[in-house]
Amino acid sequence: MVRACLLAVLLSTAHVAALHGTAFWLRLNFAYDQEGSPIALLSVSSDTIKGPFSRVGIQNATKRRIERFVLAAVLRETPVDGKPLLYESRPILMPLEPNATASVDTVLMEMSAFEDLARRYPDGTLELGVLEVTFADGSKWRFDVAKKMRFSPVK
Repeated sequence: MVRACLLAVLLSTAHVAALHGTAFWLRLNFAYDQEGSPIALLSVSSDTIKGPFSRVGIQNATKRRIERFVLAAVLRETPVDGKPLLYESRPILMPLEPNATASVDTVLMEMSAFEDLARRYPDGTLELGVLEVTFADGSKWRFDVAKKMRFSPVK
């Protein structure tokens, strides 16, 4: 069975998937400066068993209470069909008061999916961001990742 090695790191650095002795680079980034996001991503770590983006440090960047949110990772390279490859977390039920910080464990993709992605996009970039936030009053904020194909601002 093909096994991949995902280097556990903090912040945005390159990760290697070693497949049959050949290294494929798949960068993992996170949108620490995501435009308009009610949640700021403070830190990210990955795990060789749990997969990429397995633990995320967050902060409620608003003056409103957050009830739940969805994180997602998008492959920044456009696939042939033009639709973004998006890996979403399940809704994370974690009430966050204004300016509160927390760490959350996530599963955005299984290691087998990460290995497959590394094979298909060896020089790609997988970027983590906030996809959706539900506030205590029931209102929602959602990021249109299909429009931009990334979470961080284009620089």
